[in-house]
Amino acid sequence: MENDQKKLNFGKPLLFFFAFVVAIAVLFGVFSAYNQKRENDVYQVYANETQQYIDTNRSALTTVFTKIFPNDVVCQTNIAPNGSTSCPKVSGDDIAKLLPSTLKDWSSTSFIKKGSEGIMLTMSLSGDYGRANIYPDDNAILVEKLLSGEVSSVPWDNYTSQFSEKQVIILVKDASGKIIGALVRGVIEKK
Repeated sequence: MENDQKKLNFGKPLLFFFAFVVAIAVLFGVFSAYNQKRENDVYQVYANETQQYIDTNRSALTTVFTKIFPNDVVCQTNIAPNGSTSCPKVSGDDIAKLLPSTLKDWSSTSFIKKGSEGIMLTMSLSGDYGRANIYPDDNAILVEKLLSGEVSSVPWDNYTSQFSEKQVIILVKDASGKIIGALVRGVIEKK
């Protein structure tokens, strides 16, 4: 009888431990599913708003992407390779005259497109433009595929440091259906 009392019984504590681990795993799964649904819902709201804006302002957006937004990163410095200053200087006023600021969180909007030699370029509403710094490399590849028409959408994620929040990137096509670029919108979530 004394020997029985000296034996340690790990059955119940081990059972409670495994039950605890399973409960944590289930809770993690539930929270992950909830977060994924929330991300999908936010993406859909921003994608729908952006697509409606694109449909309403297609002509003006085509002008911005083809006539205002330069195709060459060399022009970022406003000095052409031959030393002349023939590169266009983009004015935020020109953009503002063409495009209404009717999108929610308009100030967190920018433009991205493939420029000459396939380099991705970005332009802000103020007219500042240059090479698009998209990170990590997997995201850069995904955005390149989007701008090439290989994929129809990219998930809500952090693509650039231009905005502090995650971004939604929605393709812009001209009237003939040709991809001319994309609108980048920083998603500002209500806390």
